Amino acid sequence: MRLWYLIFIFLHVLSAMIWIGGLMFFVTTMVPFVRKKEFQGVAGSIVEWIGLRFRYVGWLSLWTLVLTGLINLHFRGYRWPDYFSAGMWTGYFGETLAVKLILVAIIFIISAVHDFYVGPKATALWKENPDSPASRNYRKAASWIGRLNLVLGLCVLMCAIMLIRGWPW
Repeated sequence: MRLWYLIFIFLHVLSAMIWIGGLMFFVTTMVPFVRKKEFQGVAGSIVEWIGLRFRYVGWLSLWTLVLTGLINLHFRGYRWPDYFSAGMWTGYFGETLAVKLILVAIIFIISAVHDFYVGPKATALWKENPDSPASRNYRKAASWIGRLNLVLGLCVLMCAIMLIRGWPW
């Protein structure tokens, strides 16, 4: 039983690394790279290709996090009826888990808006007319949504650490 628990913990941490690492790459490397003057003609195509590729990896990672998170709770002794009990959501563990799950829900919503509306619209406008106000506005919105998602992801990571190690106060 312990081996399976460790495997699911491994998959959970690996998925978090892939998702957060991908966001870090976009925010710290990809966006500054495509803003360079020498890439203006191909920047939209580059972002579109890498964005579509990461969309699949990112969503697979997010759903893996949800599934392995539920399995890991089960290994820690929580069962489905517990999720509907007020007792589960009290104390440091329950309160931290609640915050973590609320942040995860927000991440799912923001990711869906970014990946299926704002991002595709931004890249389409960028490829069509990179200097148009609409193109700039959508690109700026996509960039800020990505940054917000990264910050929320880091907050979820901190909650995960506090679930195991306790609150810092």
